[in-house]
Amino acid sequence: MRRPLLLLFVMLSTGLFAQHGIRLQNSYFLSGQPLFGVGYEYGQDSKWTMGAHLEFGRYAHQQQDMLNAHWESYSMQGIALIPEIRFYPFLKEEDQYPRGIFLSGFGHFRSLKEYSKESLGSDASLRRGQSFGGGFATGYRTACGDTPLSVEILIGYGVATASWNAPDLAGDVRRRASSYDSSTSIYRIELGVGYSF
Repeated sequence: MRRPLLLLFVMLSTGLFAQHGIRLQNSYFLSGQPLFGVGYEYGQDSKWTMGAHLEFGRYAHQQQDMLNAHWESYSMQGIALIPEIRFYPFLKEEDQYPRGIFLSGFGHFRSLKEYSKESLGSDASLRRGQSFGGGFATGYRTACGDTPLSVEILIGYGVATASWNAPDLAGDVRRRASSYDSSTSIYRIELGVGYSF
């Protein structure tokens, strides 16, 4: 994890990128998945930008309903660092800020916490782990007139490898929570608001 951060620091300190942007994004409004993040993007007068953002929230969740209450049977949550390089193929020279369709490649470095409880009377299990991976995404960014504000939508997919500090939890609970393994599959469906300066 130190190498991507060191590379990002070197790029910033050398002044290769003159334009900066801050981005707030979430997945909740599009997918119902409570993932939120804040990002920073750098670019110069070209079709390429790079940056990173921090993502946090819940990647999978399952609850059991009773007559007058419910209890959580499975949860996977965490925090992720996502470095990203973007390419805006249709960006025009007169555009002051990056806008339009973009393609991106991203890394995904995540710290995870997994909770499982088989039944209401059983003991709960908790384990911690990490996942490392990456993938590709595409999206569209629109500017708000000539202002530095922008709105974007992004859809992406990636794969990761996960390591845990304890053996696997019961697979049945995890399968009910999600049809895929949330620690090794990366789905990005995000809505973002940005400000360039």
